Amino acid sequence: MTLQEFRDSIFKFQHRVDARANALGDDLVKALEAVQERLIGKLALLPPDQGESFTKRRLEAQRAEIETVLAEVYQGMAQQVRDAAGDVMQASAQHTVTAMSAATGLDVDAK
Repeated sequence: MTLQEFRDSIFKFQHRVDARANALGDDLVKALEAVQERLIGKLALLPPDQGESFTKRRLEAQRAEIETVLAEVYQGMAQQVRDAAGDVMQASAQHTVTAMSAATGLDVDAK
């Protein structure tokens, strides 16, 4: 393996990692967009404002609803993020061994 091939393999691997991270970001955006209508519906069900202290309670209730919905979304995404992180760490180790083996000519088993 030439130095150029070694660099190319590193860049290709980095591109795959970036693609995985971008896909997770896209999934999170889709999940947040999916709950938008539900959140709007919950906020619409809150009683209308009736004075300053009531406005504060309404805003606090809105914040609580938003935090609840966001917590549900993030909890749903947590396992996907953990899985992706594990995949990247495993692939990083394998890529390093493969690239170094090819660069040095040594036969190293990463198992």
